[in-house]
Amino acid sequence: MASLFSEQACPSLKIEYVFPIYDFNENGVIDEEDLQKIVLGLLKSDDVSEDLLMDVMRHVLGESDLDNGGMLSLSEFEHALAKSPDFMNSFRIHFWGC
Repeated sequence: MASLFSEQACPSLKIEYVFPIYDFNENGVIDEEDLQKIVLGLLKSDDVSEDLLMDVMRHVLGESDLDNGGMLSLSEFEHALAKSPDFMNSFRIHFWGC
């Protein structure tokens, strides 16, 4: 597992590891139910209007849902994270003296 957090680890390997973490209902895709939990977790609040929640979810799906299926497959999730340099920069552990 430590090699997964290495700076040299393959990005697709990191994404494969992360995908099931966000698939809360374990159905093999990141669907509306999963997105709601993700958005509420990021906002650190359960007191979010339904309109705001739906707007954020529509935006995420609009940017990432390539086949317009209303959910994100692993490949769509990988495509979305490839546009996010923060993911690769934050998903690593620096090992000093190695």
